[in-house]
Amino acid sequence: DRLERELGNLREALEWCKMDASRAHSGLRLAAATGEFWIARYQLSEGQTWLDEMLRLDPVASPTRGHAVTFAALIAFALGDPGRALSVLEEGLSIYRALGDEKGIGEFLAGKGAVLLWRSELSEAKRLLDEGIALMRQVGEKQWLAQALSYYAFLGVFGQITPEIIAHTEEAVALYRELGDHRGLAYSLLRLGTIAQ
Repeated sequence: DRLERELGNLREALEWCKMDASRAHSGLRLAAATGEFWIARYQLSEGQTWLDEMLRLDPVASPTRGHAVTFAALIAFALGDPGRALSVLEEGLSIYRALGDEKGIGEFLAGKGAVLLWRSELSEAKRLLDEGIALMRQVGEKQWLAQALSYYAFLGVFGQITPEIIAHTEEAVALYRELGDHRGLAYSLLRLGTIAQ
């Protein structure tokens, strides 16, 4: 796609932002805006390098930093470093709590819950997912709500399957259908099939 073709220019722009403190925030904004690109193209190490560098250069708590931290956590988790992902998620929670951004708080609570699932800390994971789901229902954030509900299936995969887990996963399927998110729908159907057997 176009961003793939412009990758050389993107790297040059990030390098340019890195060379002057007055351009650090622009660099952070650019790194955050391309976070999904690094993940989708499996260029995780490079994405992590740019995000870490720009986060270091622009340490001020801001919505832009919160956005960048989201992708830093996702990449750390994808690279198999749940400890780093949790540390970054904690920072994101602090940022969004300071900003009073309930949508951001809900997203980061759900994200932290998802990481704890993989560490088999099921009780704390469930508590965080429940809290995140409640906040996202409150603010009407459907995309992240669907994702958090879909994470819930892993409570059944790793622990005991309950009617609540099945109901949440079924709701995730319905939401992904409504949103037209085919990838999320496929993953949720797979998870539902796993726990409903």
